[in-house]
Amino acid sequence: MRHYIPKVVNKTHWKTALEKLPTHNGPELDQFLENYENGMDIGLDDIPKPVHAKTNPRMDTRANCKMASTIIKWHDKGYLMGPFKTSDPIAKECRINPVFCVPKPEDEVRPVVNYSKPIEGTSLNDLLDPDWCTVEYIKLKEIVYTIKQVGVGAMVWAKDLEDGYFNIKIRPDQVKCIAFVFAGLLFIPMVMVFGLSTAPLIFTIFMWYAVSAIRYMDCDIMWHCMRSDAFERHYFQTDADIQTCDGGEWTFIPLIMYYLDDIFGVQRPELVYKQYNMAGKMLKYLGLSAKAKKDRPPNTIQILLGLEYDTIKQELRIPRDKVIKYTKFAHSLMIRKQVTKRELFSLTGKTRHASVQCKALASFARGVEVHGHQLKQWHHRINMTSRLKKDIELIIDGLKHNQSRGKSFDFILKPRDCFDLTAYTDASSSVGIGGYVSIENAPFFQVGWDEIMDTSDRDIQWMEMSAIYVLMNCNVERFKGKCVNIFCDNLAVVWMLIKWRAPLHRKDLQHILRRIARLCIFNNIIPWWDHIEGANNITADRLSRFELDPFEYAQVTPAKKPSVRACDFLQGCIDLCP
Repeated sequence: MRHYIPKVVNKTHWKTALEKLPTHNGPELDQFLENYENGMDIGLDDIPKPVHAKTNPRMDTRANCKMASTIIKWHDKGYLMGPFKTSDPIAKECRINPVFCVPKPEDEVRPVVNYSKPIEGTSLNDLLDPDWCTVEYIKLKEIVYTIKQVGVGAMVWAKDLEDGYFNIKIRPDQVKCIAFVFAGLLFIPMVMVFGLSTAPLIFTIFMWYAVSAIRYMDCDIMWHCMRSDAFERHYFQTDADIQTCDGGEWTFIPLIMYYLDDIFGVQRPELVYKQYNMAGKMLKYLGLSAKAKKDRPPNTIQILLGLEYDTIKQELRIPRDKVIKYTKFAHSLMIRKQVTKRELFSLTGKTRHASVQCKALASFARGVEVHGHQLKQWHHRINMTSRLKKDIELIIDGLKHNQSRGKSFDFILKPRDCFDLTAYTDASSSVGIGGYVSIENAPFFQVGWDEIMDTSDRDIQWMEMSAIYVLMNCNVERFKGKCVNIFCDNLAVVWMLIKWRAPLHRKDLQHILRRIARLCIFNNIIPWWDHIEGANNITADRLSRFELDPFEYAQVTPAKKPSVRACDFLQGCIDLCP
């Protein structure tokens, strides 16, 4: 039996490293160091009684072998106490939780203890302080804004902290609550493990102190100074480290950032290597280390958190190797008769940055989650229907189309209310649909239901969504490469478009959603869907009802007649509808 090898914490080094921190002499730092040395509280008010999970989720032979290999590695590093036989008296004192594995790169697996699994009526995560279960991570715009301030050609580097969560010890009186059994043997983790809902916040607090030590090594190269009247605070998280001086005239933003165990920095070429080397020395001084094989030295093109930043082109894009990998994964699902919920959600998550409209796949994958009002487990199997194949084909096409394209920093930092174009649509159940673009000459369209095939079996949601599809098709050249704010007075339709998801039983709505998504993906249109009260959507309402002088209340000069036969687009939509 192996017992836990305690991590030696040099509190003197930590104190010295943080002596420039404004609160370095406060009780918070002392409390943190004491907890770091003796064990962190995981957010339990009371120690729950011992209970045992019945069994672990089913795993195939390959997963079992890889799981065993990883647990042996943890054991050899001293992260686990044990192994004990399940008949050992210590097992009667433990809360034994189920464990499962998730795949990792390089053909490895990561054991995750399922602390969300109810055991005898409750789960361990249910017993944790809910205030500890949320954490604010760094924003994408915060990273982009910081890199942009350093300037064109800035160099970015990144380090991945070795052992991540395992750097944090857990309070000795709480470790028996997080035990698990594998291969008939009991293991008791003595360090922070994956699966605890409080782990991200605890680890983020730990990393804040470690990164603060780097930030205050040399303020001239670790911080960027700018005038406060030019600083855009809304791009940053609420608790971001923003410093001011000279009565608030100047603002300093940190050039060293982090997301969980990823640490990254940015500087001008002449200073970046000094910054990079100092960060490595400070981590070593604190008793921490970065994974040498994952170190990414300074470069003008750098991958951070799965996205590629190009400081010369000043743009952000999905890395080409990831596009190839995700496309291959999508093709592998297409030839299957069934896929698991985990696989669908994994594909959706991987492609979310390729093109925001690729989230259209979620119209089915996320629908599986809520269908029947019953939570589905990750291993829940889903039939590969023709409808699901169409969504995956859309993902593949979108990935290929976007593999060499990126979004400029300026576009990403574009304020919420700065749109290239604004448009309005509406539908009347008895007359037709109409809409217009709010620019000079106000290009508009009108289609009467009597101009096309019978639509008596269509409801108002289908009509409202059809109006949006026709608007985009009529103005595709005008909208191409632009950010368009589109208003609709049907709130349910707006929410479907925001989520790119229609109810599972509404094939007609899913069909139009897919066509809208395709228009957006292949014409680089970024839509922003907004709801407008019907009483304020006067002009679009009058267009849909074919009333005289529909632009009476609009502050635009209308064109004399629709420039495109809009009814042709709508007829095509109906003809292809399943």
